[in-house]
Amino acid sequence: MPTRAHYLGSVEEYQNVLLTLVLPPVPCGAPGPPESYRERRVQIGDLIDHPYASYLWIASGDSMIGAGIHSGDFLLVDKALLPIPNDIVIAAVNGEPTVKRLSFEDKKVLLLPENPQFEPIPIDPEEGVKMLGVITFTIHPLRGSNGVRRRLSGLQ
Repeated sequence: MPTRAHYLGSVEEYQNVLLTLVLPPVPCGAPGPPESYRERRVQIGDLIDHPYASYLWIASGDSMIGAGIHSGDFLLVDKALLPIPNDIVIAAVNGEPTVKRLSFEDKKVLLLPENPQFEPIPIDPEEGVKMLGVITFTIHPLRGSNGVRRRLSGLQ
């Protein structure tokens, strides 16, 4: 199934949510030497360059798994950014939103999937395509996210 997005609302609704940020960053390779850890509170709005032009969507489908976007992931979309080649965008193709990588090849615009089971979407220069925003962050739910998914399933 192609990757689509389901609108959750503007970031304004979530910008006062506080999260704990633990520093220093955790090593993803070999474990590093022990360090003392410190915490600081971060508002979601602090992570967003254009909070009044940003919104959250939930991804649905598997055409972008090569980019690390899976069905059920939360996508932070910034509509104030001008899309550039290689950005992952939400574009309206024939009125339907889809998540793809933006590409320009031989002066043609293509929306590329990140899964070899899907074909690129060429954009007809006569019709064009409406860009709904650039994805700037993804949140990939792991263990313990079933409750969140159930609560949000009524929004889709």
